[in-house]
Amino acid sequence: MDRGSSTRSKKVLTLLHPVTRTLVSESTNIFLSVQEINQLNSFELVQEILNSSKKYRCIIRECIQRLELSSQRNADYVSSLCDVFYTTELCWHLCEILYFEPVSGDVILPLLKRWIQFHFVNYESVAVKILKYQDSEEASTNVDTESLVPDYWSTVFGLLCQGNSRLACKLVELHSKANTTAFSRAIKFLKYIPEFDELDAQSVREFEHSWQNWRSKVNADVDAGTFSGDKNLETAMKILCGDSTVDKVIRKHCVSWYQYLIAKLLYTQPTIKSSQLEHYVADSMKLYKVSDKPELLSVVLKSLLQKDLHESIKGFISMNDSCWCATHLTNLLQVGQFIPVNIHSNERLDKKLIIGYGRALIQSEVFWEIGVLYLRSCKQEGFEVLKTVLPEIQLENDYVAKKVLQIANENNLFSVIQSVCTKRSEKYFELGRHVDALAWAIKGKNHDLASSLADIFLKKYVETQEMTLLEVVDHLGAKALFVDRLVFLTKFVQFCNKKTKKEFTEGLSMLIDLLVNNMVPNYFKLTYFMEISTLLTSSLTEANKTDLVQILHSIEDYSNEFEAVPHNEDDKISKQKYEELLRKINPLRKQVISKLALASLPA
Repeated sequence: MDRGSSTRSKKVLTLLHPVTRTLVSESTNIFLSVQEINQLNSFELVQEILNSSKKYRCIIRECIQRLELSSQRNADYVSSLCDVFYTTELCWHLCEILYFEPVSGDVILPLLKRWIQFHFVNYESVAVKILKYQDSEEASTNVDTESLVPDYWSTVFGLLCQGNSRLACKLVELHSKANTTAFSRAIKFLKYIPEFDELDAQSVREFEHSWQNWRSKVNADVDAGTFSGDKNLETAMKILCGDSTVDKVIRKHCVSWYQYLIAKLLYTQPTIKSSQLEHYVADSMKLYKVSDKPELLSVVLKSLLQKDLHESIKGFISMNDSCWCATHLTNLLQVGQFIPVNIHSNERLDKKLIIGYGRALIQSEVFWEIGVLYLRSCKQEGFEVLKTVLPEIQLENDYVAKKVLQIANENNLFSVIQSVCTKRSEKYFELGRHVDALAWAIKGKNHDLASSLADIFLKKYVETQEMTLLEVVDHLGAKALFVDRLVFLTKFVQFCNKKTKKEFTEGLSMLIDLLVNNMVPNYFKLTYFMEISTLLTSSLTEANKTDLVQILHSIEDYSNEFEAVPHNEDDKISKQKYEELLRKINPLRKQVISKLALASLPA
């Protein structure tokens, strides 16, 4: 599919389509490997940059192919995505040629010719069909190819404009007049057109000499009228000579200014250097009337050909709303040292793009884990951004929350850990799942939330004498030591376990320790004393004199505290509470005094 002539300006959500999602994950691996090649020597560095660039382009190409296969559904949307990525690859490839490819003598046209041939295949496709047909059994030796194929000469001209003399020669050989002198001469010129090959030992000067000799011979035949018997053949030879009289033909077969630029230079200045291209760009754009209000594609290609990297990067940024291309290509240029680091601020141009791309991935929710990798590659700057964006991730379930916690732990982001745990705790609290809420509050070391949840369980025990945390809290250990109320809850749960196992003496010792350390909440004290009373009633409980004295002192302190609270004489509720307290506490007081008396008797 040939889309070089126009690119839609409409922006699309390029990374959210099921096909393009693979682009994100596959490019991440390449990106991470690129960050590890800084220590290579200059030759190895450039080679790795080139290899990485080709890998990125391969991913783009595969993405385009998969999109084209899926174009039956949401055809307009998929087509716009294809346009975005076609433009991306076209511009990326040119950047790769101009910056990453090693070019002998800076002779750039062989690579630009390859670029055009790779991306604009319509003439080649027609030529291949013609050649296949001529080789088939259906083809008749008596039928002229020119009359059989309406686009025959148009295809020959198009191939020559792209520098594809090999295929053009094969088509000319099919012509019914191929054995005539004119066609034989033309075929010979096409076959032996000099091409600069950096792998050959030939120098630039030697190539220029052989090319000028070849061109002068073609010119001589054109001037002598050797090809005048067939206007189409003569036009083809004039294209080879760079004759300006056939410029209209070249324009007709080049749908864009940059194709025309390369077609003209191929046959006029084949050894032009990349630094000289900028002198010819404006004229080509003017011919195609794109200089006043150029499309984004033209803006980017122009800036690349003029070696204006900063303008090129601005164009790449505008290509799609995810900055995928700008981020990865700028990173290659930066790592390859094609973009200088700001000597005053030591700032790298690619870092802002990487951070912006990473932030966008995290905010997309679909790619947030990948986004973290990009931010982490930016060291301190990325770390600061990570602190702000991680808490913004939608914690749809515990799995996501735990993944975020893992990342926060790996980066020592304690504020993020607390934020995530608090959100999950509050979520479970709203759902009435207090056990889960407490577990997350403990994990996040949220003092206030953990204290409030501990109070909920203790107050529920006051009402029901049931403890729902027997298995959970028993395994908390040191995790619960960051807040006093949670410590008390943990110890009390441990006491409940001992009571269940009828380990009353040890249980009583635990209750007394908590009393001594003044850790029992006021609202829980009466229930607490009733637990002590139950233990003292049992014959399995052994209480020494010191324990009993401590219990008695605690009872008196509690009673005095209650009496010390001012009450209105007409406050019936307060009176009822006090009477209830005496009704419950007096039996325990008598019980303790009785046991003390027995303990004081001589053995």
